[in-house]
Amino acid sequence: MVVGNKNVSDITSIWDYAGQLEYYITHRFFLTSTVSYCVAFNVMDKLDEQANPRDSSKGPLGMTNLDMNLFWIRSIYEHTVSQHGSGNTISIDGKNIESPPICLVATHVDKLPGTASEKEEEVMKMYKKMFDKMEGMPYAHHVDREMYMVDNTMKSHEGITKLRRNVGRYMKEMVREVPVKWVNLQERLQRETELCITFEEVSGIGTECGISKEGLATAIEYMNDIGIILHSSTNEKLKNTVITDLKMMIRMVTKVITVVKPSIKVKQMRVLWKRLDEEGILEERLLRYLWEQELEEDPHRFEIFTEVMKTFGLLFEKLKVPESNRVFLVPSRMQTKKESLEVKTDEENMVSIYLTPTDFLPNAVYNTLVVAFLDLMEVKGRPGEPVVFQNRSEFDFKDHGVNLGTVKIENRHALKLEISHLIKVHGSTTGPINEPHRSFCIEVLGYLKHQLENVLVTSEGVGYNLCVLCNVCNPAEKPHLHGLKRCLEQGFDGVKCGDKLMDTTRLKNLFSEDTPDATTTTLAISSSLPSDTPTTTPLATSSLRTGELSDDNYRELLSKVSSWFKESEKVNLLKVILCKCEHISVVEIERRNDPFELFKLLEGPGIISQSNIDVLIEIIAIGGMEGVYESIKHLIPTFAGFEKLIISERWNDVRKVIRFGLKISNADKVKIGQLRGLKVKESDDVWTLIFQLVMKDTFTKNSTEFVRLLKDNDMDSLATLLE
Repeated sequence: MVVGNKNVSDITSIWDYAGQLEYYITHRFFLTSTVSYCVAFNVMDKLDEQANPRDSSKGPLGMTNLDMNLFWIRSIYEHTVSQHGSGNTISIDGKNIESPPICLVATHVDKLPGTASEKEEEVMKMYKKMFDKMEGMPYAHHVDREMYMVDNTMKSHEGITKLRRNVGRYMKEMVREVPVKWVNLQERLQRETELCITFEEVSGIGTECGISKEGLATAIEYMNDIGIILHSSTNEKLKNTVITDLKMMIRMVTKVITVVKPSIKVKQMRVLWKRLDEEGILEERLLRYLWEQELEEDPHRFEIFTEVMKTFGLLFEKLKVPESNRVFLVPSRMQTKKESLEVKTDEENMVSIYLTPTDFLPNAVYNTLVVAFLDLMEVKGRPGEPVVFQNRSEFDFKDHGVNLGTVKIENRHALKLEISHLIKVHGSTTGPINEPHRSFCIEVLGYLKHQLENVLVTSEGVGYNLCVLCNVCNPAEKPHLHGLKRCLEQGFDGVKCGDKLMDTTRLKNLFSEDTPDATTTTLAISSSLPSDTPTTTPLATSSLRTGELSDDNYRELLSKVSSWFKESEKVNLLKVILCKCEHISVVEIERRNDPFELFKLLEGPGIISQSNIDVLIEIIAIGGMEGVYESIKHLIPTFAGFEKLIISERWNDVRKVIRFGLKISNADKVKIGQLRGLKVKESDDVWTLIFQLVMKDTFTKNSTEFVRLLKDNDMDSLATLLE
């Protein structure tokens, strides 16, 4: 980076993300895939002991210190890799680590009793326990296996020196080449003294830097991804604003979302703060007072930053209040209601879904979901006074009600969502009791999944699970849950629980959409397979049945297959295979670059599961990944091998495109990219090109035009493969 006339070789910015869970919701602003992370843990906090909250009034966290450490690691992974994809593999001293790298830093080693060697041995045990616990998890490849032991009484010593050295080496390996014009634009924006400027102003600066209007969008997206600026191209109220000072923005956010009581000199404002702190009600007068310094230069910032906070689920604007003093609801500061939701069998007019985390559920998830359902109430024309508390909230949808609240299952925090068909009461007469409407249940479930993806930045099965209460066991003794996806799988009458079978017919009736026949239309693909793949007869879904895999074996299988695709550099080939699946969003496929996350997309609509890995096996064969055979055989001893596998006819189209891709030379790849106006570099693999072509419907709607283009440019042999 060039600053003035001085060449600066290294510029390091260090951010403290704040370990208090209240700030978790703000991390999405800054967690990017282009930096190196450190997760610090206090060695005096025993890993198997319950983690203590910073604010004792909030009650116990319901997780161990080990869980807490892994939660933060997973959070980094999901905000970075799941969102932006993994970077390059970094090799330091012969050891490989995926970027972004995460270092585990052991602090307060000086407080441990014993000699230096005894302290080191104790810390080594803690590191080993954490490394063993994360084994097989998708984020494990991002964790540095070095031990960084910090003596808090010393300014510098071996642990700090090693950490500084390795982080510096990581950052040098993660350098990303970008056009000089982008660097000039970044430098200009970082020199801006304004908190935010208009998109038109950014466009003008971009023009001065030699960036075209077409290239500006890509440059802005790049700087947004790496946390230099904040810009939303989809929000109508924010798309013309580019926030250039994220530090100041986060200061504005944390003046409301904070664990620190501010110093307020004005008596009336202290009264309003008390109401915010105790009831979660934020009046515009108080918000303007808190932001007085930031609004002094530009009063219009108020609308911009209230919209930012609403967009991220930090605020909800209450209706039916005087325009001169608007009122907002701050979910993280709501009161607690004495009666929480209960873990119990549903009534006849109700169906419940439980959201259980894989390790820990931050309060921010509940708070953001509250805002989301208040928004849904407003959209559906039900703008009544909301009934919201810190532990439970009630939402009115005319003849249906939705309750959301916190519960505890096996001593862990979870959320319960109740969908009820409201019972009409006329005086002393009670109306009939009806089941919730199926269409409403499906809508609420879809809305819930969408919101969870936004706030947790993860997919079902990785960071959380949606479950239902077992109705053949006694919940009063020990609540027992079953995965909702498992319950909704077609072809099964129920879910086995011990020596009993829980009937899932009611759940299917309420939540299942019509499922197409698995042997013909489960997947509609517009891609293709190598010519030597057998295609004589369809593969019935039941022909590969191997019995239900255990949860551990199923996850290990996904992890092994994912690693194989990644190590073989065939991630984009996997995207090509998946990108035309009827029940998977192409947008979601495009923005995921981790094979494990791509496979998790297949679980949502039930395409793969613990009890059905047929499609997974077919994808392995289609992608030419037979090298993973030994791993499959180890987990499934009855697996007969790929040579006896007959690929279903539903994959016929995909063979053609893959055969086409295998015949493309490096020169052809660059030439086709140029002809189609695609961003394909010489260093990109051929599947990068093929994936972009599939995204543009090149092999379906535009296939005739594409074949003609190939022939017109002397690529007849390639054109023949697509005819």
